[in-house]
Amino acid sequence: MIDEAHVYRGVFGAHVSAVIRRLRRVCDHLGSSPVIIAASATVADPAIALQRLIGDRVFEVTDDYSPTPERTIALWQPLDLGLDNAEPVHRTATTEAAHILADLVADGRQTLAFVRSRRAAEGVASMTRDLLREIDPELVDSVSSYRGGYLPEERRAIEGSLRDGSIRALSTTNALELGIDISGLDAVVIAGWPGTRSSLWQQFGRAGRGDAPALAIFIAREDPLDAFVVEHPSSILDAPVEASVFDPANPVILGPHLCAAASEFPLTDDKAIRWF
Repeated sequence: MIDEAHVYRGVFGAHVSAVIRRLRRVCDHLGSSPVIIAASATVADPAIALQRLIGDRVFEVTDDYSPTPERTIALWQPLDLGLDNAEPVHRTATTEAAHILADLVADGRQTLAFVRSRRAAEGVASMTRDLLREIDPELVDSVSSYRGGYLPEERRAIEGSLRDGSIRALSTTNALELGIDISGLDAVVIAGWPGTRSSLWQQFGRAGRGDAPALAIFIAREDPLDAFVVEHPSSILDAPVEASVFDPANPVILGPHLCAAASEFPLTDDKAIRWF
């Protein structure tokens, strides 16, 4: 089972493709022929992408029966217009995210805020708690952060608290973009362009998985790309996600994998190397 198939691209995708082919070669040698099932909510041309990944023909299933609640999407440019015709001042996306997060928590909305770095995850959570002390001190402990570097038991505790509702707001890196089923969130806030349209929709999709409507807010940084996205909504709302681009025959990557495959059992004939 290959989950989140869209992440296997570039050099990483080429390595994973070689590992899968080596695995299938070993299975064939032992008389086994496993069925491979891959899944992704944001993969372009799924049949082509998976065929390149596993090195075999695939059957494509694109019918979507998942619940699709109403989602309101806001593209947010955090500007202070100033006084007396002064030039607008661009507030930082993280500061704006903290203010929006505090307002949503005070309004009873369970929210996830995606930021670009571990430091920003801690910073946004801290700023949000400071703002809530002035609004409702009882809500301060309902705000936390989530990032790589936590111990497994710490991550599981945070995920459990998010599911049972004791955490109302979580500031996180893209560590929560994939690999965990979080349902029931009311809103998602994204501070800064996440890199791809695929990542944007994955993060937007963290909220609104049931029947309740959801809110998704993208906050632009002081960056030309972020400004372009806000000023041209069709560039994300009407455009397909990016294709998964990688070369499974890249000789720099394939060479060491062939050596590894030869150590698993000899490459003695055409049948032995047909997987590559």
